[in-house]
Amino acid sequence: MLKVLIVDDQKGIQQMLQAFFEIEGYETVTANNGSEAVEWVKKGNIDLVIMDVKMPIMGGIEALKDIRKINPQLPVIMMTAYAEFNQKSTAQKLGIIDWLYKPLDIELLKEIVRNIFHEKEKNIGGI
Repeated sequence: MLKVLIVDDQKGIQQMLQAFFEIEGYETVTANNGSEAVEWVKKGNIDLVIMDVKMPIMGGIEALKDIRKINPQLPVIMMTAYAEFNQKSTAQKLGIIDWLYKPLDIELLKEIVRNIFHEKEKNIGGI
């Protein structure tokens, strides 16, 4: 089963995304900040990260930089409630899959995630 790491300091967002991904058939784990996210990625077995930009302790961009050092190919989707153009540019240079604004468009997220995992399956000899 594919594992999605949900990183947000708001429990409501975590719970909503957990429910969404579990309904879609994915296993989920959560982190409250970028530092916890980096620890999850170090453990391995994460197939996708969906991460907020603004969080306490370690924000999403800083965590993304550390994640890239651990796993340069790991698909990451960033999300934010703010128009942060400098951070978006930095995240894009670090190879994010997409940048989404809150409130999230769940149908768009569903399409992005399916495309990510469809590509992953093709690259490992699946469908």
